[in-house]
Amino acid sequence: MINYQEIIAVSIISILYALTLIQTILNLRTMNLHGKMLLNNSSGGAGEKVIVVSPCIIRKMSRSDIDAFLSTLMQLITLEEIDKIIIVVDNEEDLKILEDEQLSKIVLGNKLVTRISDKSICRECSGKNRAIATALRDLEGYSGSNILILLDCDANFTNLSNYVKILSKTIGNRNNTLITSYRWYTPQNLCSILYNTISTMFFDVLLSNRTRIVWGGFMVFSLSKALEYKVFEELLNEVADDATIRRVFSRKNADILFCPMCLGFTDVKCGSGWFREFISWATRQFLMIRIYTPRGFKYVLIGYTALMILMLLPILILPLSSDFSIKLVYMITIPMILLGVIKTLLLLSELKMYYPRNLLYRGFTWFLIYLLVSSARSLIATPLLIKTRFIKEFEWRGQKYCLGKINNLIRSVPC
Repeated sequence: MINYQEIIAVSIISILYALTLIQTILNLRTMNLHGKMLLNNSSGGAGEKVIVVSPCIIRKMSRSDIDAFLSTLMQLITLEEIDKIIIVVDNEEDLKILEDEQLSKIVLGNKLVTRISDKSICRECSGKNRAIATALRDLEGYSGSNILILLDCDANFTNLSNYVKILSKTIGNRNNTLITSYRWYTPQNLCSILYNTISTMFFDVLLSNRTRIVWGGFMVFSLSKALEYKVFEELLNEVADDATIRRVFSRKNADILFCPMCLGFTDVKCGSGWFREFISWATRQFLMIRIYTPRGFKYVLIGYTALMILMLLPILILPLSSDFSIKLVYMITIPMILLGVIKTLLLLSELKMYYPRNLLYRGFTWFLIYLLVSSARSLIATPLLIKTRFIKEFEWRGQKYCLGKINNLIRSVPC
């Protein structure tokens, strides 16, 4: 006897899976198109002059992070397009560490400048915003160059020196544009896999200029536009740098482009207390979405909660009907895991166009574990999203912030 209810259920689920796969393909196609658009600016002469601003807390960086940062500086500072590199550190201790690294070995002319973040510049902004604002204040009225790259110093930008001219010429041709990329935590142990599983959620919203997320670790835009749009003033009252700058440029209908060649690679070591640090980091990422795009946060929370319930549904109804539970495993759980694996493989295949395998993952065993964990992302992300919904305070860069409502909007201010 034909069971029409099962046929309808399977049909609906199949359509949902097909739509999810189509969305993934369209997101990756968008990434590919953006990469080609940027590479089209590779021909011809030099691009416009570029200023690199890097806010750093050097004392909290690992030895490998410092070495990678110095390597990036050595590559950038020799480029014709680079006009100036400004490193804004947190305090005298950070400056002393930089001096001990003998930065004079990589200084050519007056290209490299070190500054201490001006603590008096704002009270309610974050330490990172304070550092960026310190550099922007110094650049007001500066006529040497018009392209600004904001660069995190704790990520390894392996290919960046090859693409500075492309980025410069792109902004030169389309100055109402903000270019970004994402951090890639290289899967090589359990903690790096968890970090990667959360951070790669950004790749799921590349399709639309409206939903595309900007990462503060890598932003490229016109300096004159930033000054015209009053980015400096906006940063003084905010915690997030990326969400704030994106909001400013979005008001002016700017294009948000994704640079697949500009990923910032990060190695995570599983030291003591790593899981607690991961929870703190992940909830802070989601908290920025909750503060700056509250509607988007609600959609993400509802969507991932629904996915988690679907994945756990066979277990939830097991006491009621073991036969139906087994059917649901074949209808929902296994297809969801396979779909997650396919999505991850498609993303990796796209990124392999630009990066060697050892940067994207290390070790075949960890690769297989990564595929399995990323396919069950909803089981990891949903509890963190729910936790984020009820957070009242958080800590970042040594400062504690409290959440409150001002004019019916969520705001975070130093406690």
